[in-house]
Amino acid sequence: MKKTDRFVRAAIGGVMLCAWASAGPLTPPAGPITPTSKSLAEVEPRVAVNDINTSGVGTTSVYRITAPGSYYLTGNVAAIGGKNAIGIYANNVTLDLNGFTVEGLAGNTGAVILIAGDASNPSGDPRGNVTIRNGTVRGGGGSGVFAQVGVAGVRLIGITSRNHANVGIALDGRAELQNCAAYDNGTHGFVLGNDAIVTDCIARGNGGDEFRGGSACVFSNCVADNAGGSGTGFNVGVAAAFTNCSALGSALDAGFDCDGGGAFTNCTARGNGGSGFTGSGDGNVLTGCTSSENGAHGYSFTSSTTIANCNGFSNGQHGALVTSGSTVTGSTFRGNGTDGIRGSNGCVILNNSCSGNSGAGILITGSGNSRIEGNTVTNNATGINVSGGAIVVRNTASRNPGSGSVGANDFVSSGSNAIGQIFDVSAGATITSSNSFANFKY
Repeated sequence: MKKTDRFVRAAIGGVMLCAWASAGPLTPPAGPITPTSKSLAEVEPRVAVNDINTSGVGTTSVYRITAPGSYYLTGNVAAIGGKNAIGIYANNVTLDLNGFTVEGLAGNTGAVILIAGDASNPSGDPRGNVTIRNGTVRGGGGSGVFAQVGVAGVRLIGITSRNHANVGIALDGRAELQNCAAYDNGTHGFVLGNDAIVTDCIARGNGGDEFRGGSACVFSNCVADNAGGSGTGFNVGVAAAFTNCSALGSALDAGFDCDGGGAFTNCTARGNGGSGFTGSGDGNVLTGCTSSENGAHGYSFTSSTTIANCNGFSNGQHGALVTSGSTVTGSTFRGNGTDGIRGSNGCVILNNSCSGNSGAGILITGSGNSRIEGNTVTNNATGINVSGGAIVVRNTASRNPGSGSVGANDFVSSGSNAIGQIFDVSAGATITSSNSFANFKY
């Protein structure tokens, strides 16, 4: 026998001997035999919504959740006459629709999913901390998902609510919504209380406002597509914040309507019947926004508004309409039906471009304290038109004819204004002036 064969056989024998020597005892331990697998509750710790676990017999709901916990659907569910499909009557509840549909009933006027308020809570504690996720709610004679007054902090994630006679989703204060949608509901798409946070949501084709909110709501990456309906895209209270949101296609109303103190960043309003952005209160701030093809103004705000680095194109009336104490800076207004920028007392109009507007490039009414500086106005009916009490410096104007010859209305002043010397270089003259406040016609 070869030396290598003897070595292999010896090694195998050694391994077998070691394995036999290390094996445990075959006699089971004393005591009763117990299962080693996980229980059903450990495998699926949530509670299925069904006639046993969440029976609504004798109540106003087909299924009624009355205890805190995590619940899930195992299939589609539907409302019946006079009953909600699902009623939630507890705090600290998570309901996973599991991709299924909760169907309403056209004759019912109640919500398809109802989150009951404080009046139904025997302890008297405020309702709250309810999460609903991942499914569709449709076809109710009332609203889709409805939280009664006093239910704070409801979270909806991945919910689509559509084809209800009333509101798609209606929640009270401090609601949070992510990746939700409201389509083709009879009144509003979303109705939210104060302090709502809304991210990556869409509302389209609803009969009223697409999004309606209270004060201090925050919207990010949301779309309101009114699809020719009559409501407002976003209609909110004071101190709202919008980032990367779009409002499109309202037949009659505004794209964005904020009561005051709103912040708009990189938002778009297009094709609305009213103004693209509007508000009745003071102190709105718009940065990097675009408003185009709206039936009224691109931007229409009251006093102390700031519009910075924005665009206003092809709107039916003014590109931007602002009142006393407002600032418009670094923005472009082109092809609007009346003036590019219209302001009143105490406005600062700085470093803007206004061209091809049917009225003035810049028109300032009132009688005092406005500053018009560093703007370029071309091919408007009138270039810069100030009525009194304004300072006008470092602007350039070209081909603003009014009813006269080309350039005849580049600078128009009535009343007592302070206007830097105007140099006409339209014939191609070399600019030799060292006057740092000069205005130029070219």
